[in-house]
Amino acid sequence: MEPTAKLIVITPICSHALNTRSIVLSSEDEIVIEIGPGRNGSREEVYVAFDGADTVSLKTGDKVMVRRSGASTTMIKLSKVSFLETLRGKMKGN
Repeated sequence: MEPTAKLIVITPICSHALNTRSIVLSSEDEIVIEIGPGRNGSREEVYVAFDGADTVSLKTGDKVMVRRSGASTTMIKLSKVSFLETLRGKMKGN
């Protein structure tokens, strides 16, 4: 992803499916994720992590809204190599 693109990226971690990929959305999108019932209609408990930091327990029927924050931050760049140079290097041979 181009570093200046305004995107929301949702990435499943510890997924049980081998083909699970990140979901990339516009920064203007809003989605709601609802925890469904477990097998045989049992009440389910799951854990969600936000930005790899805070972990929250959720139960069947709980909902999480994902949307762009009103706050912003400044990122630092540790390398003088541009994004496109890095991408070009990774794409060699493909």
